[in-house]
Amino acid sequence: MIAKRAVFAASIALVSFIFIYSVAAAGAPTIIIGTASGQAGSSVVLPVNFASGTTDVSALQFDITLPTGISYVSIATGTVAIAANKDVMAAAISGGMRVLVAGLNQTPIGTGLLANITLNASNTIPLGQYTLAPINIVFSDPNAIEVVSSSQSGSITVTTASSPSSADTTPPTISIILPLPGTTVSSSVTVTGTAADNVAVAAVGLSIDGGSYQPANGTSSWSYVIPSLNPGSHT
Repeated sequence: MIAKRAVFAASIALVSFIFIYSVAAAGAPTIIIGTASGQAGSSVVLPVNFASGTTDVSALQFDITLPTGISYVSIATGTVAIAANKDVMAAAISGGMRVLVAGLNQTPIGTGLLANITLNASNTIPLGQYTLAPINIVFSDPNAIEVVSSSQSGSITVTTASSPSSADTTPPTISIILPLPGTTVSSSVTVTGTAADNVAVAAVGLSIDGGSYQPANGTSSWSYVIPSLNPGSHT
């Protein structure tokens, strides 16, 4: 009888252990990697969402494998992590990046935006769509017990690199309408004129007798008041 009781007690202990650490897959909390698109040689922002499911999660960790040519830059805390007072940390690891969400509390993380991850696409990466899947996922409930997780993959699409804008080699044209060449004026005179460019006229400046340029009023149609001039010819 004593031996049978020992076996029975051991069986109960085993069943209890399995029950505590098992969570049904249906309604499991889920990491959802979003989608992003950007040009080669630039940065893109990848959203990561969290669905709380039927089980509370107070801390989590996961990795993302990044293809060659895509590198981790930074991470920004999302709204649900802020609401739960959690820190969101990330770091580059071999072959990708690792994300850790935790805090000095056991507040469950709600459903919504967990983080925004900034990634950089190199100039040499082949164009196309790349799948980004979360791996090595660990979810912890408020009792620090690991629970079953679920995940959804996302993607990043790399498009052609942007072409640098061509240099503007066409000089602007400018003309003085008044006063006419050779005109005798008083000590103060208003100079008016026009300016044009194949792209745009940003500003007009006027130089008198080789002096420094002074800003005129207006661009395509402009004017400048010369307050005083010494007697003689001026250019």
